[in-house]
Amino acid sequence: MLEFTLFALRNEGAKQKLAERYQQIMLSMTEAITEHFSNNGDDANKDQTKEIVLSLLSLETGLNIIESLNPELIEDGFRSRTYKMFL
Repeated sequence: MLEFTLFALRNEGAKQKLAERYQQIMLSMTEAITEHFSNNGDDANKDQTKEIVLSLLSLETGLNIIESLNPELIEDGFRSRTYKMFL
């Protein structure tokens, strides 16, 4: 994914497609997080939800890079424990 991202930064067509894909991912995550808060009787405002989504997506992107370089650093359950801190 990192190689494709670097390619996309130099290729406008690929960059646009990648940006659209990230928009789709963020929309799906926004819906899931909004539902999560709603199911728990909490209503996060739109700005809070956007910040949570962007933070989680950034965290996941970074974790994927770290995991591809050094998999033993990411213990089982680390992601779910970390993501729960945001929720």
